Amino acid sequence: MDLFKPNYNICLIAGSSLGRITSAETRLKLRNAWSVRLHNKHNSTDITLSEFILDTFLERLAILELNIGKLHKNFQQITTVNVSKVTMETRLKILASTKTS
Repeated sequence: MDLFKPNYNICLIAGSSLGRITSAETRLKLRNAWSVRLHNKHNSTDITLSEFILDTFLERLAILELNIGKLHKNFQQITTVNVSKVTMETRLKILASTKTS
């Protein structure tokens, strides 16, 4: 395919979809096919496809909530100003008593 470069080939490189523009409708179809394939792979005959999709999204949501919690904690540590327990008067006395004062 790379050698002949036919007009009907929409991919620049044979076997690769890199650079191919897909419409929103095509992405939705691919996402649905992926969900059905994943449901069949898990042999989830005891639950329906819609229940399986909902469970999958809830699992992903839980992971995202954990990640957001970790990010929030890190952000709080970065933005929290450490308040000194020593008063300014004491700090000035300590500074005055040093050799470099």
